[in-house]
Amino acid sequence: MTANYFLKEIVMEGLSPKFDSEWKDVKLYTPLQSCQSLLNEHAECVAVEAFLKMASLPFQLVERPNVEYMSPSGEAPFLKLDNILVPGFDSIVEFVGKKGVRLSAGLTNTAKADLEAHIAFIEESLRGAELYMLWLDEATYTMVTKERYGIVFSWPLCSLLPKLKRRQVRQYLTDIGWAGKTMDEVVSLADRCFKSLSSLLGQKE
Repeated sequence: MTANYFLKEIVMEGLSPKFDSEWKDVKLYTPLQSCQSLLNEHAECVAVEAFLKMASLPFQLVERPNVEYMSPSGEAPFLKLDNILVPGFDSIVEFVGKKGVRLSAGLTNTAKADLEAHIAFIEESLRGAELYMLWLDEATYTMVTKERYGIVFSWPLCSLLPKLKRRQVRQYLTDIGWAGKTMDEVVSLADRCFKSLSSLLGQKE
């Protein structure tokens, strides 16, 4: 899902790009969008693309079937600048900030704290809901997740790797308290999240 940092920085503040000459021949590596990437991965890729375009930072989009294994952390997408690999949205935004893109304060401290609370709730709820529906809901896993995740591998990896990934995601969701929820509870949390976001955006001119 789109990262906390992305929503916080884009909604709260405006970009003032001031980049040095080192930004050249930059590539953004993503999974195959049409047949492989899952909902949460696609959202992260769209978030990074939007951020870089808003910052007026040129890049070449490169789709690869093995991005998860090329990435230093296993996160998709990742940015390649010379010999530097930067995986995941939060790390990419932080890296760009250190290279010269500065943000101007646009809200009071009180308003920022209130917005951060909204965004933290939104991100936690949507990320958990996405992973739950993709990997723990049996129908979605069987018809969508397993097929898309395993499509780039030959047998028996196309059958084995989705099972291993599902076990990994289940453990993560267990650790954050989501694995034991029912589908109704997950849908309810996602609905509250969308209503919170709608209310937040409705207050903006």
